[in-house]
Amino acid sequence: MIVVSDTSPVLNLARIGRLNLLQSLYDRVLIPSAVFGELTDSRSDQPPAVDLASMPWLIVATPTDQKRVEELREELDAGEAEAIVLAIERICCLWTKGAGVGRLLRPGSPSPAFWESSRGRNTLD
Repeated sequence: MIVVSDTSPVLNLARIGRLNLLQSLYDRVLIPSAVFGELTDSRSDQPPAVDLASMPWLIVATPTDQKRVEELREELDAGEAEAIVLAIERICCLWTKGAGVGRLLRPGSPSPAFWESSRGRNTLD
């Protein structure tokens, strides 16, 4: 199975040393380029959160519908917006901790199965 993730799930698992759980659950985890930037941004007091070179199953991908990304950016950050569009384009699940992301996926539009990890439940069926 392939899943698209935004920053929070990957970052939080990396912080507790359990990023390998994603590999055991999914064949591939796609992260948008904005999420890649957030994960590899090195603050002066900390190393980058994730070493992508050592994780070939964690793949950076860019959504093609940039107009839709910009529309979503009116209410979401770049990583969340790109993750939603990428999941729709690739027709796969979206894994996020972002509260309120689900309300932006309009009923009747092609949408991914949506997993909100902070609630631990599937919010779109």
